[in-house]
Parts: sequence; structure tokens; C-alpha cells
Amino acid sequence: MSLFRHAVCEKIYKDLNFPQRIFPILEKKKIKFKLRHQMMQNNTKDNINPTITLSPLQAHYLKRELISRQIRSELQTLSQHGALKSLGPPFTDDCAETDTPFLRFIFNRFVYTFPFLQNSNSTFWYKVSEFLNEFHKKNITNSFTRDETTKRKKLTEKIVNEFTLLLNAGLKTTSGKEESIKVDFSHIYEDYNKKNSQDDSSKSVNGWIVNIVSVKTASEKKRKIHNHIFMEYIIQTTRSNSDESVYVVRRRKDFKKLYTKLKEEFAAIDIPTIPNKIKERKSSTFNKSKSIRKDDPSNGLYQWEKNRQNLRAYLRSLLSIRDVARSKTMKIFLTDSPISLSEDEKKDIAERLELDSIRDEQKKKFNEEAEKRTKELEQHVSEFKKMVMGSGGLTEVIDVIQQTPDISDLPITYQKVIEWGEIGYASTLYSLFVGSDNSNETFAQLKRTHGLMPYRTIRSVLKLSNPVALMKGMLDVFLAQPFGQKSLAQRILSMNLTEDIKELGNDIKFLESEINDDEVCQKLRNYIYASSEIQIAVKKEAKGEDIDDLVLAILYTEALTPSLMDSQVAKFTGIINNIKIDNTDLLNDLKKLFFFYSRRRDKEMLIELLFQGVTGEILKEIITIFYEPLTKIYGAANISGSLTDLSEFVDDLINVVEDADRKGIVMYSPAESVVQTFISLVHRHIPKFYSFVYSVYSHDSTGLFNSLIEWVETLFNFMRNGLDEHIDLQQLIDSTLTTEEERTRVINEIESLMSWHTWRKKRRLMRLKNIMYNDIDSDNDGGESEDDDYVSDDDFVGIADDDDLESQHENDDLENSASDSDSMMEEMKFPEIEVIPRLLPPFVKLIGDLMRR
Repeated sequence: MSLFRHAVCEKIYKDLNFPQRIFPILEKKKIKFKLRHQMMQNNTKDNINPTITLSPLQAHYLKRELISRQIRSELQTLSQHGALKSLGPPFTDDCAETDTPFLRFIFNRFVYTFPFLQNSNSTFWYKVSEFLNEFHKKNITNSFTRDETTKRKKLTEKIVNEFTLLLNAGLKTTSGKEESIKVDFSHIYEDYNKKNSQDDSSKSVNGWIVNIVSVKTASEKKRKIHNHIFMEYIIQTTRSNSDESVYVVRRRKDFKKLYTKLKEEFAAIDIPTIPNKIKERKSSTFNKSKSIRKDDPSNGLYQWEKNRQNLRAYLRSLLSIRDVARSKTMKIFLTDSPISLSEDEKKDIAERLELDSIRDEQKKKFNEEAEKRTKELEQHVSEFKKMVMGSGGLTEVIDVIQQTPDISDLPITYQKVIEWGEIGYASTLYSLFVGSDNSNETFAQLKRTHGLMPYRTIRSVLKLSNPVALMKGMLDVFLAQPFGQKSLAQRILSMNLTEDIKELGNDIKFLESEINDDEVCQKLRNYIYASSEIQIAVKKEAKGEDIDDLVLAILYTEALTPSLMDSQVAKFTGIINNIKIDNTDLLNDLKKLFFFYSRRRDKEMLIELLFQGVTGEILKEIITIFYEPLTKIYGAANISGSLTDLSEFVDDLINVVEDADRKGIVMYSPAESVVQTFISLVHRHIPKFYSFVYSVYSHDSTGLFNSLIEWVETLFNFMRNGLDEHIDLQQLIDSTLTTEEERTRVINEIESLMSWHTWRKKRRLMRLKNIMYNDIDSDNDGGESEDDDYVSDDDFVGIADDDDLESQHENDDLENSASDSDSMMEEMKFPEIEVIPRLLPPFVKLIGDLMRR
């Protein structure tokens, strides 16, 4: 229908006095006709016949990519001073145009309507805006070197993922029922089993086939008093292009010397440290038919078996580093001073190879059971998701919980979902306190906070039956400032920050002494404490965008004092008198110092912000808004005992982390094995948590939880039904991309995105399978797990997340992780995208128009 015919029909409807409700419908249709008319004109203008059609699967991932890019951009905009006004009410009067249409829609439809926030007074949002403005003035995270590692960066990515999931489900397309990538379990595990069917002893690592095949006892005299008994390890080494093996004998101190030499030779590479020596248990026996983990002290065969495995895995981890594998130092260690095997040594080797064979057979059985458990878990979780996303599904779930006081009586599907949740929460605990670069810092903060928490006092307050007295008591505990002193909340936060500043100060002093140039250090420090305008100007002077370019730009710039002589700068550039020098260590020290200066300043600014009046006011508002509605329920449910459960959980968590560190589990086990210890921790405490949830919900006479359920249902309804109109991505492509070549390229980019998401999903499922493997392993033996391969793993993130919740851009933790599942899958980087971003402006305009209606 042409626009002219549409206008004529509208006039006829008015003349005939049709009902007024007809005209909004006509207006919507008119907009759609205008869009189609414009697209047809563009196509006619360029004489393009659209020949490329989006499939529902392609439309899904194109839409997801566009949404995530826009949300990331809007969050960046929102971080600017005064940007909250772009969200509209209550920060400013309603306005038609906004730079953040997606975030504004989410805020007004889901955040502003959250039940707890409905009771907030008019000053709350003003205080939120004032607090964020003060935060912005502090210029925190003023260096992009922290941008890749900061916790705020990771939090931002999580927000992007959640919002992308929400809008991607709610924005429906005209391509038909959307699909997502489905991964066949059997194909993944077939590939995995093929790769792992090869005996570990014959696996080539960067041209080397290495195995510690025997352990023998040796002795030497010490101080002419007594003989010192130690163990010697026989290493079998074969080059991948040769059939001849070399046998050498090495002591543990030889491994330590190797580590020291490699650290000196490869200063820029993070060389794995040597695993701790594990002492054998003396009260167990070995039975081939039952377990491979029991050591018989009467038989020398199994003595130091764990250490043999750990050191063998350690050697393979070193050889996995290409430069190390090609080094002369490594070659000398593996081949220098070869020996000829005695008959006893040959016999011991044969018996240990038989032990490895038993272990491989057991591993195969574990793999089969792990596959079975993983498939079962995925099936139950999928069924539960469908049930929850169905109409009234969440209400049904809550009703089941309300009628089931004991977690063990829940239906099997619910219990499997709880098991899935245990894995996810355990992975989060692992990431926080073990797997990330700042885990030691986070763990220290946990211990300090736990030590300061007045659990007995809080428990006494929670026993109060009067809701008003209970609320006042909780505010007094955390926010009271007797005689003008710091409140408990301020002391907890400031103590953690102050301790961090002290530790940073020690690192800074050490690096300053290594650099040994006060003027260079001063200039670096002056940049960190400079205004944002000066920092931006210096960044523009940098030749590139990485940290090396910025640090050198700081040394060269005249915008900062003091001015440096060429000789001072030259030792960091690597060129002195036109002669190239090795400046790797010195430049690395300078970059570390820059990073530490930045972190120290950030923490100093946070302490300043903490003691400003607006911070105390916003804390009081938040506690009042979120805690006051719960006081009536807490009084009726008598949950003071749950606080003791929380304290016991934190005590247990601290013990698990410290015990893992003492045993060397953190450094010398695959991530899946370490996470299993955290899963056991969560599993021990989940019944008490469920009892808390049941008690609180069953004593809710205020209707608070019902309002929460209704709010969640509105969110699910949006995801189910979406906006009133569907979007036509095919027309978007046809009208925006003017050549056949561009259209072909955009389809290729979408296919690359789909391949990347497929790889991510496969890796996630393999990690889940490996966790199940270690769960079976611990169930079978009841003790610590033994893994053949040592891997350095920095993080184990997202194992329990849905594929749609995973970040589309690899973060540092995922890039550094290296589990068994990762080693069997080739690394896949996020694809280069050039054409898809061109679709973003018209896509945002189209969606923004729909969201405003």
C-alpha cells in the first residue's frame, strides 16, 4: 500500500467516524510503511537486488552482537559526569532524545519499578546522582593499564552480558522463531577421547616426549655425621623425530636449579614454580583392583609416586612454553649425562608403566561416567529453564519451595538445578580467592572483614521482635559514629584500603630502588596525580595505545615536570648512542611502578570518597530501603541463627583456601580439580542456606516476596513476548549495505561469530564435564585427586553460566586459564568485525523508536 493510499484510507476512516482506537494502529503502520518505502527507494537507487537472506540463527547472533556493542557504548557514556540525566526520570524531566536509549529503557521499565525502590523517597535518586558525580571527580582508574584487570571492568562485562541477554530475548525479529547454537555432546566427547586415547608417555610437547619413568633412593654424607637419604628421578627423553630415548638422573635440587636458570634466561616469561614436595601416607595399602592411589610402604615401587607425577607434569608444563622448549638450558637438563639402565631400574620402570596403564584405564571409566552426569545435568537444567520461562513458571517454583521445608525432598529437577548452582557459585569463589591475579588481596580483605564483623551483636539485634527497634539497631551497628569516630562500615572499608596502600608502598619502594632514578619516578608519579586534561594530552603524544608507548610518552613530554635528559630516557628506550641494548627488565620495572602508582592513587581517592558526607548518607538510604521491608519478616522468622551459619561458612571458606594453598593444590592441579574442593564446601552449607530461604519466605505476611515474583514475571514476560513490533534485520542490511560485496562480508562475519560462540559452548561443556570427572574421582577415593597433567591456571570463570551469559570478548582470566579441556581444543580468538558495526546506528535508531512507544 502506498503512502498516498494510506493517507486516503485514513481520511475516509475519519469521515466515517471510526472509533479513535483505530488511529494509533494506523500511525504504527504508517511508520512501517515509511521505513519500507525508504528502503525500497534506496534499493531502487542503487539497482540492488537483495540476494542474501538471513536465517533465524544468523539473525539471532547478529542482533546479539549489535545489542552488546550498543550497551557497552552506553555504559561508557554513562560513566561521564552528569550522564545519569540521559536515563530520564527521576534524574531529569522526560525527553524524547537520549544518548543511552537501551539503558534508559531498562532503567525505567525494570530498575525504577523494582519493589524495594518503589518506597524510596524523592531525595534518594538525587543522592545517587550526587555520589556518582563525586566519584567521577576523583578521576579513579585514571590509567588504561588498569582497564584490562580492574574489578570494575569485569563487573561492567557482567552487566553487558545480563542486559544483552534481556534485550536479545525481548527484541523479536521477522526472521521467524530464533534459534541458538546447539552442541552435540557425543561429538565433543568423541573428539576429547580420541585426543586422550594416546598414552601420556608418548605425547609430544613442542618436539619433546618426556616421562619420569622411575624413582630410586640415594644417599650422601652430610657433615660427616649421618647419611642423608634423598630420591632420584630417572627421566626418559625422546625427540619427536627420533626413536632413540635418553635416560638421565635428576634430583629435586636439579629441578630447582633449572627453575632458577630459566627465570634468569626468560625474565619476560612467567615460568611455573616447582610443585611442593608431597609426603607419603604411611598407613595405607595398594590394591590394583581397587585404587591406584594407595601406597604400600613395604614396597618401594609406590613410594614418592605422587612426586613423580607432579614433577613429570611440571616438566611438560615447561616444555609447553615454546621458547623454553627450544632453549639450550632445557636441552642440557633433559639430555646431559645420560645413564644406562640396570636390571632393577628396568624392572621398576616396567612396574610404574603398568601403574600408569591402570590410571589411564580408571581415567577412561571416569570420563564415561562424567559424560553421563553432564548430559543428565544439562537435560534437567534445560527442562527447568523452560518451566520457569513459561507463563506462571516462577510462581510454580516458589510454591514448591514453600511446601518443601527440607532440601532433600525437592523434586529431582530442582535438586539438579541446585547442583548446577553449586558449581557456578563454587567457580565464583575459586575465581575470587584463588584463580585471579588479585586473589591474595581479595582473600586478605575477606579475612580482615570477617574479623571485624560483630556477629554476636548483630545476632542479638536480630532477636528483637519490634521491627522499628530492629531497624534502628542494625543502623546503629554499622553506621553509628560514637564521639565522632569512624563507623563500623567506614572502618571495614578503610582498613582494607589502608592495608592495600601499605602493601603497595612496599612494592613501590622496591621498584624505585631497582630503577634508581628519582627524577624518572617523580615524573611518572606526577602523571598519575595530574588532572584528566593533562593525562589526555600526554596520551595523544604517545605513538601507540599500549602501556610501553604511554610510559615513554610520559618520559618525553614537556607537559610534566621534571624535564629529563636524553641519557635518562635512552636506557628505557633500549637505544644508547645508536647501540641497541636489552632494556626488558628495566622497562618492565617502570611499567610495574606505573601500575602500582595508579593503584595507590585510586585507593587514596576511594578513602577520601568514603569519608565524605554524601557517602554516609547514601549508605544509610540504601540500608533503609533494602533492609527495612525485611525487618518484619526477619522478626517473624527468627533468623538470628542463620547469622551463625554465615559465620561458619566464612570460617570454612577461609580454611579451604588456606588448606589448598598449604597442600599446593592451587598451583599444581588443574582448575577443575581445585574447583571441586569449593563445590564440596558449597555442598556442605547449601542445606542451611535453603532452610534460611524457606523460613523467610514462609513467614512473609507483608506480600513482599509476592511483589518480587510479580516483578520477575514482568521481566520474563518481556523476554517471552517482547515489544509490540518485530524488527526486520533483513531490511536493515539491505538498506544500509549498498553493495553485494558488503552483504557477503556481513554474512561471513556473522558466521565467524557463530563459530566463535560454538567454540565457547564446547569449551564450557568440556569444563563442566571435567568438574564432574573430579567429582567422581573424589567420590571413588574419598581423598585428594591425582591428575596426570600439571597446568598453571589463573581462573576458572563461567563454567556454570549459560552460553548467552558469557562475554563476547575474552577477558584476562579466560585467556590465562588452561584446563585439560582447553588443551584439547585449539584456542579461538574473537573474530575481527568490520562491517557489522556499520549496521549499529540505524539499528539503534530503529529500536529506540520502538522503545519510546
